[in-house]
Amino acid sequence: MVDAKGMIDRQTDVRLVQTIYNGAEIDLVIFKNGRRIGVKCKRADAPTITPSMRIALDNLKLDELQVVYPGEKRYILAKGVEVVPLAEV
Repeated sequence: MVDAKGMIDRQTDVRLVQTIYNGAEIDLVIFKNGRRIGVKCKRADAPTITPSMRIALDNLKLDELQVVYPGEKRYILAKGVEVVPLAEV
């Protein structure tokens, strides 16, 4: 993260991934305070869990996966997988 002075917060490491690793397609991986947080962007109004998301959680050893979408409701898809409205990001 970058603070108001333009300094890098060394506690957060953001990596753009947009790749496939053994079937795990993910858009962004954030390493923060020792945790791996995956981000998947979806255009769907009501995203559902996909095999690719399950593979990403396992193969990339994600602590959490956040699915960002254009809707308004925040909800849990599965253990470790949460749908988050774009307006909250």
